[in-house]
Amino acid sequence: MSGDDANTNTNNIVLHNLKFLDLSCSKLTKTPNFNQIPNLERLNLGFCLDLLEVHTSVGALQRLVYLSLSGCSYLEHLPESLGNLVCLKELNVSYCTIKQLPQTIGNLRNLVLLNLTYCHNLKSLPNTITRLNRLETLDLYHCLNLEELPENLDSLECLENLIASSTGVKHLPDAVTRLKCLKTLDLHHFLSIKMPLNLSSVCFDTEVSQNLVYLILSCCIQLKEFPESLGSLTNLSKLDLSHNVIQELPSSIGNLTKLVHLNLTYCQNLKRLPATTSRLKSLKTIQLHGCGSLECLPEDIEQIEDLENLIVSSTSITSLPNTIRRCKCLKMLNVHDCKSLSYLPPALGDIQSLEVLRASSSAIMAIPDSICISKSLKILDFRGCSNLHKLPAYLSNIESLEEIYISGTNVAQLPHSIDGYKEP
Repeated sequence: MSGDDANTNTNNIVLHNLKFLDLSCSKLTKTPNFNQIPNLERLNLGFCLDLLEVHTSVGALQRLVYLSLSGCSYLEHLPESLGNLVCLKELNVSYCTIKQLPQTIGNLRNLVLLNLTYCHNLKSLPNTITRLNRLETLDLYHCLNLEELPENLDSLECLENLIASSTGVKHLPDAVTRLKCLKTLDLHHFLSIKMPLNLSSVCFDTEVSQNLVYLILSCCIQLKEFPESLGSLTNLSKLDLSHNVIQELPSSIGNLTKLVHLNLTYCQNLKRLPATTSRLKSLKTIQLHGCGSLECLPEDIEQIEDLENLIVSSTSITSLPNTIRRCKCLKMLNVHDCKSLSYLPPALGDIQSLEVLRASSSAIMAIPDSICISKSLKILDFRGCSNLHKLPAYLSNIESLEEIYISGTNVAQLPHSIDGYKEP
């Protein structure tokens, strides 16, 4: 057999059994011809930094379910033949320089996940994308030049997660309110959103409101108010309104009985929490760090039965409600940098679940003696509390205590009961 015949035979070999091909982080400038591997199911071309072209034969991979081109930072175009991948379920083109998606993408009827994060050059989505009626996650995070979403977005009947944070989108289509399966709506750093009617409709629409679990509206700098219809989001588990200029929350927030995480970090104009906050029986974490105008917490805070983490650092609170002693699940209390807070509740030690107490750089003048009956306390942090002159006499009674921080205080000596205790 001649050398030419041997080469011809080699080139015609079809690898019927090859299911997975990982070419990630290679020096390819162009993908190979895929005609000889027709049964491939997973193809990873991630972080091929020199890749400029995907061969049109990629469309021959009729059984492909996963394709990653993530991090191919010089890849500007995807072939139209991509639309032939009828079994494809996951397509990851994050961190690419593509300017548009092929119109044929609408043929990927089995696609479940489309990841376009950090596609900075992407300016629009083809209308055909709304034909992806099995799509569950559309991730557009940090597509800075993407200016609009398709008006008929509600055609994505199975869409559960819409992540449009840090994009250039100027308008939230009304169709969002008709996404009946939507569970996550992430509009972090959605700079143009003020309080449009359609956001109110997301809360008011019965089907949408009953499915939504995560609502992220952090850094929406023009968002100044929230509708009373917020209380219709009865299955909401996480609400993130951090870094906004809102002055108050609607009283209907008390209807969010499944809310677990409430993030209001750096809402500097927020003066108080509505009294109805105490009805949030499932709430485990309240983040209020940097709410500089906040002066008090609800007096009946103990009614938040599952509260585990209370973060009120860098606020203007002058006192903590005495009822906090009945927060039986509280594990972490953070009042760091509370310059107007001089005293802690005298019965703070009644919180037998408390593990971490951080009051560093605050105006605290004394640590309540009741802290010595704590059963779970591990960390006691009063660094930089210049008004603090002594520690409780029986601090050594806290057998669980692991760390004490009192640097930068005016504590002249340790109590005799812990003479042998060493500060880490």
